[in-house]
Amino acid sequence: MLQAKTVMKKEVVTIHPEAPLDKVIDILIQYNITGVPVVNEDNTIAGMLTEKDILRFLIDQDVLELTNNRILCETTAYHIMTTDVISFDEETPLMEVCESLVSHNFRRVPIIDKNGQLVGIISRKDIVAILS
Repeated sequence: MLQAKTVMKKEVVTIHPEAPLDKVIDILIQYNITGVPVVNEDNTIAGMLTEKDILRFLIDQDVLELTNNRILCETTAYHIMTTDVISFDEETPLMEVCESLVSHNFRRVPIIDKNGQLVGIISRKDIVAILS
């Protein structure tokens, strides 16, 4: 039976909670990703920040504010990240990860070690890719 550690990507783009939103957007575009784990100094997961979180934030803002970049520079990942993050241990059966991706409509889930530190990430695309 395949485990999360056999499929996860070990090179994970991460940000810290104090990262300004404009820099987070640059990172998402630069790496062509739709979401990123937010990690504390000890590499434990503080949250996830996705394009959906950014759009939700922008919808709540005054359109005139968006004509200048001030609001994106002053808002940090901490302010808009999702903090209720479902993660999996690297020993978790891949089928369990897959079921969670489907049932929660996630695009990706972080993988942690026994100390709760981020060691990888699995996306829906990663799982589909092992079928080829």
